[in-house]
Amino acid sequence: VAFDGLQPSQVDPQRMPVVSKIADDGVRFLHNHAVFPSVTRANAATLVTGVSPGKHGLTANKSIFPEYSTHQVVDALHPKLSEINQLTKGKLLFVPTIGELIRKHNLQWVSVVGGTSGNAYVQHPNAAENAHVVIHPEFTNPPVHNDKIRSQYGDWPSKKAPAAELIRRTADVAIGYALVDLSPDVLLIWFPEPDTSQHAFGVDSSEARDMIELADQQLGRILEKISQQGYEPDVFIVSDHGYETIDSVIDVHKELIAGGFNIESEENSVIVADNGGSVLFYITSTDHELSIRLLRWLSVQKWVGSIATDILQDTDAQFPTLSDIGLCGPRAPLIAVTMRSSATGQIAPLARSGTATGGIIGMGSHGGGSS
Repeated sequence: VAFDGLQPSQVDPQRMPVVSKIADDGVRFLHNHAVFPSVTRANAATLVTGVSPGKHGLTANKSIFPEYSTHQVVDALHPKLSEINQLTKGKLLFVPTIGELIRKHNLQWVSVVGGTSGNAYVQHPNAAENAHVVIHPEFTNPPVHNDKIRSQYGDWPSKKAPAAELIRRTADVAIGYALVDLSPDVLLIWFPEPDTSQHAFGVDSSEARDMIELADQQLGRILEKISQQGYEPDVFIVSDHGYETIDSVIDVHKELIAGGFNIESEENSVIVADNGGSVLFYITSTDHELSIRLLRWLSVQKWVGSIATDILQDTDAQFPTLSDIGLCGPRAPLIAVTMRSSATGQIAPLARSGTATGGIIGMGSHGGGSS
């Protein structure tokens, strides 16, 4: 069960009695962290494969898939991800998912996802080929389940903040359709909160706290149904990333233009994939001089936090490699940077603030190295 954007400090017995009891009766993973970049789709793919983004190939929410295009940034959503999966003959992800692994043991997977369509799709891109099911408000994989669910429950609620109705519907479909009609051996539930409300109202806002409490209640309903069916499940409670508060916003494209870089043509240009608290940079050629120039320029920008690259450097400054941050692979960027981040002096979940590539000052963001 995933609570999108939930931080450990937000779990307490008053707000989340169901999750707290599961933790008290089981094990707490005190040193578990998001992979970089700390965005949903990269971390969702890591959760279902057990490997870093460089190894599974879903490197960020926004990135380049060279098999699809060497210059067009892809926002990792459905149906674009399905198109890339078909183009790569089922290799959107380079390694098997949990669903593919359990199929070898004749076990059934179902996921019910109230988050983004890309999050849902990457959990099991080849679900249909394995006789498994992925359920999302915008699609199902395979498609046959979409009409069945809509005929039973009506249209899905829209994803608006706070996402109370979407939380309830996610639980309803998990209980009434996934558990009753599909009887999976492995069921993944993904609640869209507190992520939706923290983007819209701020980190640990009253709206976010209300949604955390509601999602915990809905988890209780799901577990009660499983118990009524005579099962005692093994339950994993996970989150995909943390949060920090936006204290400034930078338009990276404008900064590059002001720095004299070309970002518009298909030749010798810099391509930007912005991911909130981080940015992935690519260039459309093998121009080493341009690569070095970009690296040097980034290293003196006040909005840049840290830099990782595999560029051979002829300067005294040495940066971490892409392998160091888990991004080395066939779809790796040329350079990855985190946006500037700093301690606020407050306790978690309000411990960090920083620069983001978008959003509103005072609201929540993630994607960098501190969330």
